[in-house]
Amino acid sequence: MFKIATNLGKLPRDLQKFMARSRFAVAVGITWTGQDIKKELQAEMQAVFDRPTRFTLNSLGIKPATKRDLNGKVFFRDFAPKGVAAGRYLESQIEGGERRAKRSELHLRKHGRLKRDEFLVPGKGARLNQYGNIPRAQVTKALSDVGVQWDPGQNTKDKKKRKYFWLPKAGRRLAGIYFRQGRKTKSFMVAVRQPAYRRRLDFDGVSRKEADRKLTPNIKKAIKRYAK
Repeated sequence: MFKIATNLGKLPRDLQKFMARSRFAVAVGITWTGQDIKKELQAEMQAVFDRPTRFTLNSLGIKPATKRDLNGKVFFRDFAPKGVAAGRYLESQIEGGERRAKRSELHLRKHGRLKRDEFLVPGKGARLNQYGNIPRAQVTKALSDVGVQWDPGQNTKDKKKRKYFWLPKAGRRLAGIYFRQGRKTKSFMVAVRQPAYRRRLDFDGVSRKEADRKLTPNIKKAIKRYAK
């Protein structure tokens, strides 16, 4: 989260004089700055990430400033109707370090298929979407076929309808979820040691640079429009 606040000591004197009687205009200028920061962060994500999804790009939220509270905020929403919120899975990309377990990995750990230090990555046989990810519907189907859903009623009961199955580690073959294609057995998702990430998205740096560039001009523009 990045907080946009007015620091009277850093604003030009003509803006300081307007603060007491033009709080609405100042709040508007701060909110505009938050919108500018959001756009800049979205552009940065498209530059540093490999085909970020629309959900990731649109997960940035803005808390507008008000006359009573001259502080705005730009943040990642910590909520997702399904799956993991962007604020959680991007944490390792912003801060660096080890990534958190996904819901599918928690399912497999609960049933003893994955160890606590193991995570899933796409296998060679997985079909990825345009964003380089395995579609959620395929992951759900795989978990149901393997029989590790939280709700046992969601697991695939009919063996004839099961496409995916779990194979333990054997020789060079990694443990994971596999499927058969003709006579070949192909990997869908395989277990690896916990991946670590370097920091790729400089959230605070990008936000601060854009705030320094746009805050004063935006407040001046808002005062000119709303507080003549």
